Amino acid sequence: MSIENAIAVESIAAERAYLAAHPCACGGAWKVSQQALVFDEARKPHDQLRATCQGCGETGEFWFDVSAFFGRPPG
Repeated sequence: MSIENAIAVESIAAERAYLAAHPCACGGAWKVSQQALVFDEARKPHDQLRATCQGCGETGEFWFDVSAFFGRPPG
């Protein structure tokens, strides 16, 4: 996964739901180890998550387009 094919989400909870619905190839759950806010060339905000599989130790990188909610008040 890369910034070019980031998944559009409406909330941080939706990011976590995506990870839960897409476990590692071994079937293990992802545990997020790093999260970063990254802007693409058009200044569109994205969350970059790095995660480790709790089953086999594999690492993964996930990109989410957060432009639907970034910078807006919660609620």
